[in-house]
Amino acid sequence: MKPIIKNILAGFAGSLVSIALFIGVIWCIDKFQEHQEEKDKLPLNEKVLAYLDKHNIPYEEVDTFTYVFTYNDDKYFYLYDPEDPEYMLIISSWSINNDNYHSLLEATNELQWKKKFIKIRADKDCIVFSIEQIVDAQAEIDEALTRWLKVLNSTALEFAIRMDIQR
Repeated sequence: MKPIIKNILAGFAGSLVSIALFIGVIWCIDKFQEHQEEKDKLPLNEKVLAYLDKHNIPYEEVDTFTYVFTYNDDKYFYLYDPEDPEYMLIISSWSINNDNYHSLLEATNELQWKKKFIKIRADKDCIVFSIEQIVDAQAEIDEALTRWLKVLNSTALEFAIRMDIQR
């Protein structure tokens, strides 16, 4: 076979390989985008449950729109509102025995000022820590949810230390 024909065939084979690789890369990008779009279309409650599964956080469904899960040995409730699918509410509630209601209110006010997006409600025998957020339907929640749970957990721990409460 003449060298010119060999060069043409080699160039043609190289072009076919290049085209195949290009098509493969485009196909992979398309599949990745489809997967991302499907993930973005998930309702918030499914994103939260997927997060819990991904991080091996045990949870159970209390009723249709309420889930209870354990994070760092504390019990939390996630309440999903189908009427407002972008609204997220996570609550942790403790029963406490405290004789000094004034110091209890003082601690909750100080912590609420320090941890700006945490709500803390104190009753005589109960303390409730909660976080409420509006979450964009397209948002990836993994980073944010990790942060929110850590802040809730650290706030509860700080409160327990300040009030000398056994958790």
